Amino acid sequence: MSNADEVTVVIVPFPAHGHLNQLLHFSLLLSTRSGLTVHFASTASHNRQAKQRLQGWPLSSLSSIFFHDLPLPIIPSPPPNPHSPYSFPTHLQPLFDATDLISSPLSTLLLSLSGSSRRLVVIHDQLMSLDGFEAAAIPNAESYVFCSPSAAFYCEAEQQIKQGTGFEELWSPEFIRFIERRRRDVVTSSGFIINTCREVESEFLDILALREEFLSKPLFAIGPLNPVPVMISVPIAK
Repeated sequence: MSNADEVTVVIVPFPAHGHLNQLLHFSLLLSTRSGLTVHFASTASHNRQAKQRLQGWPLSSLSSIFFHDLPLPIIPSPPPNPHSPYSFPTHLQPLFDATDLISSPLSTLLLSLSGSSRRLVVIHDQLMSLDGFEAAAIPNAESYVFCSPSAAFYCEAEQQIKQGTGFEELWSPEFIRFIERRRRDVVTSSGFIINTCREVESEFLDILALREEFLSKPLFAIGPLNPVPVMISVPIAK
């Protein structure tokens, strides 16, 4: 199979370990499929973190993925505030805001890969939704939003919003505004991918499918992604 016949997948994670971890596992699973070439695009430091914290896979499996270090200018890096009223790590907000700055190098990467691929598929974290616009401008590309929380979390969040209660104790006001801004950017996506399975969350997935942002777009349940060994207790016959 020549490169022109292949489907190239570009994974764009959000630079927080829980998000990196899930999408790295998904990348490794996709890399085992014939005809798929998988690329993982993040900042150099976060690519390094993802590799060093790999669990459940042999280190040799990382060679099946192409890692791309997206340049990021020097940004403020304040120390953690032990007196913060929020449990959220507010000192990371400058990094999260700076993810807007990778748009240009990411666009360059996508254009380059699209020229040697039959189809380019961009899978980006829901908090990296600006990437959907980059893929929308490429004729042979499409983008999908990856949702890292559970389906139940999304349903609970919607209920709290309807009741006028939010996540002030969990997230800082700056991060809530950041989430709202990124949510407005997902209109160009071709569908949604969520780290769950119907055996566990079928009821919540059906509820999500009726929500406006998910309506008329496919919703894929592809989890759980973390390859943690399952310990089964077998009774000993007497």
